[in-house]
Amino acid sequence: MKIAICDDEMEFVNIMQKELHKLEKQLNEKIETVLFKNGEELLETFSIISFDLFFFKVCKSINVKDAADEYVVFISKFEDDSVNPVLFKSFGKLKKDRIKLDLILIIKKAYIFLKENKPNFILFKTDTKIVRCKKPEIVYCTVIDRKIQIYIKDGNRFDIRSTIKKMMSTLNDIHFLKINSGTIVNVAFIKEVSNKEVVMDNGDILSLSRSNSKNVRNAVKAYCGYNAD
Repeated sequence: MKIAICDDEMEFVNIMQKELHKLEKQLNEKIETVLFKNGEELLETFSIISFDLFFFKVCKSINVKDAADEYVVFISKFEDDSVNPVLFKSFGKLKKDRIKLDLILIIKKAYIFLKENKPNFILFKTDTKIVRCKKPEIVYCTVIDRKIQIYIKDGNRFDIRSTIKKMMSTLNDIHFLKINSGTIVNVAFIKEVSNKEVVMDNGDILSLSRSNSKNVRNAVKAYCGYNAD
């Protein structure tokens, strides 16, 4: 579970981070936390990192309406906080004076819900906007002019500033394969494989390196249910 925490009281954030890591053994789930001191830092740092859950204190730099599509927990000091969690995909509010009790209940509730219901979404930050799409609908990604172009099943394309190494780490899925030093493909959308090329379902023809050829062929055979030997 990957969690973003946005709050300017670092003493509280550090306590929260320690409590989250204590829950790892109870849930048998690795919990990774990324800390942000303010909304500006969160938005500036936010790239293709995909978070399962956001903890943040409502502030002027983050429009709470923008959080409506994400799974969030609002951090609050007071019972009469102006934000109603019912209006969002929220697991409630975390009261700072009840952190140990509230956090256990919230994380367990979120863990069970996300395991059962959360779609396999991934988030991308382009130069102008933040885009959310389903990971299985990514056809392929390739480096062009120092940017990664991400091609989606519906025909859309998004350009982001990142590297193939980071992109591969973010996708983190056996269905995504490197076919050359600058291109990752989703095996589900491979139509044909030849000695030097991969043809995708959308008709795009991509270069296949010799070093990746065997791995790609075996992956396609395995995906289609054939023996890869």
